[in-house]
Order: sequence, then C-alpha cells, then structure tokens
Amino acid sequence: MISSVRHLTSFIAVAETGTIAEAAATLNYSPSTIVLHVQALERDLEVRLFERCGRTLDLTTAGQRLVVPARLSLLSIEVLQDIARSCHANPLRRRTADGQRW
Repeated sequence: MISSVRHLTSFIAVAETGTIAEAAATLNYSPSTIVLHVQALERDLEVRLFERCGRTLDLTTAGQRLVVPARLSLLSIEVLQDIARSCHANPLRRRTADGQRW
C-alpha cells in the first residue's frame, strides 16, 4: 500500500522534470527528501520507477505505466479534500440516504 500522498507527488514531479534537483525545487523539498519519497514508493509498490542515468532519471517501463494512474490518484485526493472542505461549512447538517436530517 502507498504510505503517503507526498511520495506520489514526488514521483510525479521527478517524472515531469527528469531530475531530483528540479523536482525538489518545484515542491520546495530538499533533494534528499525527494530521494527518500521515491525510494519509499518503490518499496511500497515493489517496482523500480526510474533508471538512474547520471543526473537525469528515466522512467522504467513500470514507471511509465504508473505515472498516469498516480496523477489520477492525486486528482481524486484533491477532489476528496475539496468536498471535505465544503462540508466544514455545515458539519452538523447531516442527512440520511433518503435526504432526512438526523
């Protein structure tokens, strides 16, 4: 199981930028944090996501197959958070499935 949304975010940032340094700058993390996130995600998924080629990183076949679902997962989480925030306006106004208050 994926242990952190941050791990997905770091994976996507590295996939988009091609380097740890650029991903770190984009996310305002240290490069070592990005490395730890990617390594943790690789352990969680039990696949290598990148081939390390000097200073650049290329997606492995698994990484290529996972980057779009990872983006979709983050988008789903953002939608979930937006819905939860909208519920904060009226947290005690609950309704049953048939629309009745309780």
